[in-house]
Amino acid sequence: MGGDEFVILCQGRSVAESSVFAQRLLECGRQALQPYATEQSTPGLSVGIAHFSAADGSMEDIMRRVDQAMYISKTQGGSN
Repeated sequence: MGGDEFVILCQGRSVAESSVFAQRLLECGRQALQPYATEQSTPGLSVGIAHFSAADGSMEDIMRRVDQAMYISKTQGGSN
């Protein structure tokens, strides 16, 4: 999506399965970024999850919701 944002599309996954997958991604990311932490800064990760709904008319609809979910995660302190 951007320089430091990406999307993973998981077809046929439940909300619970997507949440477990996201938690695994966060843990792997934390471990990978740990060597770059300094006293002044600690890299962080945030995950937003959205599922296709009957109301989605386009890919832009779900991407808008994914972006909103990511924003909520970031405002709650990241690593969520």
